[in-house]
Amino acid sequence: MSLSGEIRLLAGELAKAAQEELDAWKPDSEGHDELFGHGGACDAISQRLGGVLVERLEGIELAEGGWEGDDHAFVLATRGGESVAVDIPAFLYERGGGYSWRKIEGVKLEAQDVVVEEISLGVGGVG
Repeated sequence: MSLSGEIRLLAGELAKAAQEELDAWKPDSEGHDELFGHGGACDAISQRLGGVLVERLEGIELAEGGWEGDDHAFVLATRGGESVAVDIPAFLYERGGGYSWRKIEGVKLEAQDVVVEEISLGVGGVG
């Protein structure tokens, strides 16, 4: 099975891990949180997704993914010649920009919220 296929089979587990990070995010009325400050949860979610992937899949390597000019983090998993971006889009759980984000209350992440996209690494990679 392809790496992307194996990751898709873990979508429910990935969503659950991300939900745990969201549930731990307790911003005050000004949007400040002890753990995240005024920033959002994408870094913590990305790390948790990576933790699940390393625990459940053999032979993968992880890197933090991101696009120039974008303050959102996601996981880049590689094995052999296959590279896969694994993400839960920030617009599903937070609003804002730069390093100032506000939690969307009441969000319940589900398996279908996990984005698994095969990517091609060009010269210099991604990030």
